[in-house]
Formats: sequence, C-alpha cells, structure tokens
Amino acid sequence: MYWTWALGLAGAMLALGAALTLIFWLENGQELAKVPALLRGRIIFYLVIALGSLLAVAGFALRLFFRRYVFPLDLLGEDLEALLHGAKGVRLGLEEQQHLGHLEYVLNELVQRHEVSEEDIARRLDRELGALNQEKHGLESILEALREGVILCDLSGTVLRYNSAAKRLLDKDGYLGRRRPIFRLIDKALCDYALDAIRSQIAYQVAHPLTHFMVDREGQEPLRIRAAPLQSDGPQLLGFVLSFEDPEQGAPTVRIDQLPRSGESAEPATRPDGHSAALSGLRYVVFDTETTGLEPSRGDEIISIGAVTIVDGHILQNENFDQLVNPGRPLGPESIKVHGITPDMLAEQPDIGTVLGAFSRFAEDAVLVAHNAAFDMRFLKEKELSTGIRLTQPVLDTLLMSAVLHPNQTSHSLDSLIRRYGIENAGRHTALGDALMTAELFLKLLAQLERRGMTRVGEVLDASRKTPLARISF
Repeated sequence: MYWTWALGLAGAMLALGAALTLIFWLENGQELAKVPALLRGRIIFYLVIALGSLLAVAGFALRLFFRRYVFPLDLLGEDLEALLHGAKGVRLGLEEQQHLGHLEYVLNELVQRHEVSEEDIARRLDRELGALNQEKHGLESILEALREGVILCDLSGTVLRYNSAAKRLLDKDGYLGRRRPIFRLIDKALCDYALDAIRSQIAYQVAHPLTHFMVDREGQEPLRIRAAPLQSDGPQLLGFVLSFEDPEQGAPTVRIDQLPRSGESAEPATRPDGHSAALSGLRYVVFDTETTGLEPSRGDEIISIGAVTIVDGHILQNENFDQLVNPGRPLGPESIKVHGITPDMLAEQPDIGTVLGAFSRFAEDAVLVAHNAAFDMRFLKEKELSTGIRLTQPVLDTLLMSAVLHPNQTSHSLDSLIRRYGIENAGRHTALGDALMTAELFLKLLAQLERRGMTRVGEVLDASRKTPLARISF
C-alpha cells in the first residue's frame, strides 16, 4: 500500500510540475528565447533540482506518516482480529509510537475486559451445557462398551456415530468415519430396503421396528445386520441404527431399541469435487509429515504421517491417522534431534507405498489442509510415480491463509501462530501433534476468511496464490 501511495504522489507531483512548466513556457516563451542558452540551461537545472528535492521531502513525509500511523494501525487491526477469533493473552504493543500511546492503553483495557467477559460467559455455558455433555458422553460410553458394532446414520446414509467394534468388524480399509456415506461399506440397495421395512413397521405402529439383512465380507463370514429406526421423542424418522456382532464370537445380542435415542441429524458431507465447493459442510483432513531432511529430490524420505479429521467445525480426535514409515535409508543425526524418531522405531514399520495407500483412503472425499503445505506435498508428489498414488483433492495451506489475513505480520510460522492464537503446544515436531495444532489454527483462520466473504474453496486458494509466500517452492 505504501508504494502505491508513493508512486501515485510522485506521478501527481510530476504531472503538476510539467503542467506548471508548460503554462510558464506558453506565457513567457518569447522572453525566455532572448535569455542566453547557458542561463536557460542553469534555470532548467535548478528547476529539476527543486522538483527532485520537493519529491524527496514529500516521499520522506509520506514514509514518516505511514511508519507512525498507517503501519501501526494495520498491525493493530490484525491483532484485534486475531483476538476476536480466539487469540488469548495478546496485548497490543504501540509503545514505540508515543503519539498512539493513549490508544494502546484504551484498547488493551477493552481487550482485558472482553477476555474477562468471555471467560464469565464460558463458565456459565459450561454449567448450562454440563448435563447435555454428560448425556452425550454417556451415549458414546454405551456405544464403546458394546461388543456389537453399532453405526448411527441419518436418512441420507451419512454416518453420525459409530463405535470401535463397528470399525473392527466392517471396515478393514479405514474408510468408516463421521459425515461419510455408509454406502461404501454397505450396499445402498440394502439400506434402502431396511429403511422401507422400518417405515412400513412404523406405519403399522409396531412397538419395536426391526429388520435384518446380510452383508458379505471378503474372506470372512458374512455379517448379519440389524436395522432399527433412529427417532426423537416423536414419531418422525431421523435415520437408522445398524448393529451387528462378530459371527465368530457369537456374542449375545443387545436390543438396539434399548439404546438412548438421539435427535441428531446432518446433511451429507459435501464432496470436494471442485473449487466452487462451499467451505461449510466439507470434510477436512489436516495432516503433517516428518522427514529425514528437507530435499526429497536428493533422497530425503517421509518417516511419519499424522492427520486428524474436521467435520462441522469440530476436530474428531478419535478419527486420526498416525503411522511411522520405514524410509529404506539411514536417518541423519540432525533430523533425529528435530523429530525424535530413531532408526530402531522405523525398522519394523511399513514402506511408504503401504502407508500412502492407507492415508489416501483415510483422506478420500476430504479437502486436505497443512501448514506450509508446499513442503509436504513436494514429498508426496515425489512418490506418485513409484507408488501409483496421487492425491488430487484441493489443498489449503494455513501459512498462506494467515498471510492473506494478516500481511503485515513478520512471521507466519506454526510456532508464532500457535502462540498468537493461544493454542496449546502439545507434541510439536510429531506428525500427529503438529496436525492437531494446525487443525485448531485452521478453524480460527477459516472463521476470519468466511467473515471477510470468502465462502468457497476456490476463493481461498486464489487469495493464497497471490501472497508473496506462495512463491516459495521446495
């Protein structure tokens, strides 16, 4: 912005000087023609010197104005926006700008009162929501305690809840997750059949509607699936509940109608098929890698991939990916100091082809998110030819998102941003730990971008590409 103003001012002054010179020449041209050529040259020389000096003074004054007022106020606005979206303990520093010192005092007082007020509201909400959270955790505890697999879906077949037994019995590829369609694991025709049967039983006022069907499993005994309605207190059908047991263990059946009923429903997660997809309603996979070094083109390899899922603005920490990778090469002592991963820890781990295959299934139908994503994606692209695995979905970068929002900040590193937004530093320089912190940061930055009118993936990507940091390559 400074250079735009500076060039504009210089252009305006040059145009004004040229116009005045032209007017002076038109009015006094004949008299100047009588002046000796040497004297005319000196006059022109001094006029140029005077104009240059005037430009220099104006430029210095403009620079001083920007340094004292515009730049500090820009930084102040960015700090206030960060505070508005969750940054904790940040105080506005304008002590070097004495002419803005009183503004600093007033704003910091307002910030402190805002934080106190927010903490008070948070305590009240915690008290009010305590019972609701207890009921929610109670349902999750019941689901996890069951030896049966249980999956709760809405009417569109989108998974709302599931337990670990369901994942173990039905999901050998790691696909099962919240806001993902169940039809990848169970044929849609079978689910439609079950829903039709349930609706029919409800219409005939059957006390406990229930139907069954079989699902084949490759190389294993088929599962006998029980389907029951998911309802609120009223008769409205919100979805269906699938339950099944391990046929090899013959575990006793738990009546699914005895489970607590839920009114939770959701729209199917939007597939990130293009840049026109709305940011809300998407499934995000936030990931990070640890590597043997910084140069994949010279043989450095991935040794760990960690990722977490975000659905509906919530980080699903139980839906995570955390896997070490055998790089097939020695580790340098410098890289061990950074990530703490030793050769012994990698000796029995799978190779990159196996891990990337599992990660691509985990991240299917999701928008990828990373901090300084160009670095991680460079390593992944290096492996496309040898593994045959290519991640084609959009990739959002929290480093560039921060640069879009706050271009005047001196650093957009993960360390500086987690300090800025008050994010707990847990597990730094582990792939899963960094992914969790990046996920928290992403949610805060996403809220600010949406507030500025960026509501689609393509809009964020376009804005990110225009930042100077986007020119950095690996």
